[in-house]
Amino acid sequence: MASENAVAGPSKERESKAPERVPVKGYNYEEDYEPDHPQKRYYITVPSTMLASTPMAMAIGFFLGARRGAVKARLQFLAENAHRQPTTIQGWYFYTKTRNYRVFFAACKYGARYSLGLGAAALAFTTAEEYIGYRREKHFPKASDAFATPVDPKRTSWRKGPPHIEDGMLAGSLLTLFAGMAYRLPNPLLIRGVLVGFTLGSIFSAGLIVQDKLAYSIRMRNAADAAVEEVLEENPVPDRPTEKELEKADGKEKDAPATGTKEGSGTERMGWFEWAMDKVRLKDDKDT
Repeated sequence: MASENAVAGPSKERESKAPERVPVKGYNYEEDYEPDHPQKRYYITVPSTMLASTPMAMAIGFFLGARRGAVKARLQFLAENAHRQPTTIQGWYFYTKTRNYRVFFAACKYGARYSLGLGAAALAFTTAEEYIGYRREKHFPKASDAFATPVDPKRTSWRKGPPHIEDGMLAGSLLTLFAGMAYRLPNPLLIRGVLVGFTLGSIFSAGLIVQDKLAYSIRMRNAADAAVEEVLEENPVPDRPTEKELEKADGKEKDAPATGTKEGSGTERMGWFEWAMDKVRLKDDKDT
């Protein structure tokens, strides 16, 4: 009996002390917040504008920096070796080879520098733009709904609603203002930079608004096309009538409108679409 009791499962006291494992619900962390839960998770939403603009800015910066670095290294090499140009074929070979190596490494160096700088600027701008929109919805919800546009469901954002043009304006202006103060630019250049940031930020937000409207119109057009296809599948349009069918329709009684003629217009032929709709209507009348 003792051996049987030893093989038995855990006691009730041990089962009561074990913590209950409650599964973490969906992605709405504000509603499912449990501070003492051992399996709580944190979700980070990365805006799609940040994912799209940062690599694009890095690519553009790399090409610009590579071009400038290559031109600068080539001119510098020519200036340094202008007084000792080679006179033999072997000398010209090594001269050209050394120049190409220096141009290539300088292009990579300047391209990486410009790429990191422009990518960091794009990342800072998109982060500021998303954060300003997020705070705008928190503190000014009525202003956020004043000029509401349909939101593109494929774009992830910190904002729940659509973007506004003032988000980009403030983000561009503040970013250029802080950068100008950090580099200690003179007042004329600082004012010009703030105006440029203001303009570019507004263009960025306006592009997002136009993108949302175009996406909404495309979704509505696709929904309308799907509805038309569904209706046509249930009520197929008959084929184009032949001349014999139109002649038979013209020979019907005058008091009833013919299938191939317009009502109250004598023997005037109607188009193929009107004929098809009239044929479908007569078919429905017979079924009812």
